[in-house]
Amino acid sequence: MVALRSIHRIVLAGLLLISICAPACRSARADEPVRQRAAIAGSEPKIIPGCELNIVVDGEPEISHAYSVDAAGLLHFIISDSGGQHRQSWDVSVTGKSVMEAKTALQTSLAEYFKSPTVQLSILRMPGMRIEITGEVLRQGAYVLPYNSRVSDLLGAAPTKPTADFTNILLRRAATSAQSPSGPTTYIVDLTLAAADENDDPKLENGDKIFIRRRGETPVMAAIPIVRVVGEINLSVGEAPSAAGRQDEGIAIPLSPDMKFKDVLARIGGLKETADRNHVYLGRLDGTTRTLNADKIEADDPENNLKVSAGDMLIVPKRDRSLVYAVLGEVNHPNTFPYRSGAKMNLLQALSSAGDLSKKADRHHGVLSKGYLLDPTKSRQVPFDPELVKKGEQPNMEIEPGDAVFIDRRKKRPTFWQQLLPLALHFLPF
Repeated sequence: MVALRSIHRIVLAGLLLISICAPACRSARADEPVRQRAAIAGSEPKIIPGCELNIVVDGEPEISHAYSVDAAGLLHFIISDSGGQHRQSWDVSVTGKSVMEAKTALQTSLAEYFKSPTVQLSILRMPGMRIEITGEVLRQGAYVLPYNSRVSDLLGAAPTKPTADFTNILLRRAATSAQSPSGPTTYIVDLTLAAADENDDPKLENGDKIFIRRRGETPVMAAIPIVRVVGEINLSVGEAPSAAGRQDEGIAIPLSPDMKFKDVLARIGGLKETADRNHVYLGRLDGTTRTLNADKIEADDPENNLKVSAGDMLIVPKRDRSLVYAVLGEVNHPNTFPYRSGAKMNLLQALSSAGDLSKKADRHHGVLSKGYLLDPTKSRQVPFDPELVKKGEQPNMEIEPGDAVFIDRRKKRPTFWQQLLPLALHFLPF
């Protein structure tokens, strides 16, 4: 009889172990390509103080939410029992880590409190970067720019003098463990090549210092009067010189009698979709500057469509990259996405941009968090049913910049053996 009871225990324990471990094994295998793709991608953004992170720990809703990285680069965690007692608090350092590195650090830390925790981590928002600029600019000093800004964005915020040399911009970057462990690194940027290769308009990093050199020649009237244009324009550098000459100072267009800026925009093929059409900066040889509106230029508004003077320079920056929305959770491609200026976005379009719902998604539970990326503490939660929205039985709500869409994971139903085990243990004679 004792032997029979032992056999019962072994069989039931084995069935329970198989039913519990099999899903975990499948999950581990499914996650492997994700880690490989992340390793291949490289050049991931590094987490810095002020980042907003979304952390999801499977089966642990108490600690699954958005976190802010504090000034010391730490995440703070607090857990307690169901009665709110036996509180445990600890910190995890994530500053300077990529998403995968931070995920590994979190899993190691959480393993002290949870058994084999499965962690999902994504960056919701990066803080502004502090960039210093000196040299041939109208206002030297520090500027705060959105994450992912480039050198051309900085020049849009800090207009340069007419004597600025765009072929020899000095970028000085502080030492980092990954790039320059021995000391600061210096780069030379030729912004006039940015139309040919995006790498010639590099992304900035927090703490970068930019120096704009002065052109060697004195800014006098050229033998052939020209206007120079730099930034988000459609003209290719390789275009025939008959359309527009290319000089070291930028894209140069010969002036014709009574030429206006509307004519200039037409000669360069207009502006790119990424251009900030509301902030086109004009610098003149006499040192004066002003901001023009591209739409008003093309509409022949007299305050914007001015007559071109020899030596004029137009800087067309990229529009604000902070205009984004996010689709997170159980979708095929969770991420943040750019919000096109003047466009409208709704729930179904947002889900489509993220590759639609994943196989693990709860197709009846989603949340639209209004303003989540701007300030998670002040966001407003609007639940919705994705299936009913697709059928037109619930409103297809509008998405605005800063909003985030969250799709829940479908709750797992207990397997047949998991349901049978309590009943079997109840009747077994031990």
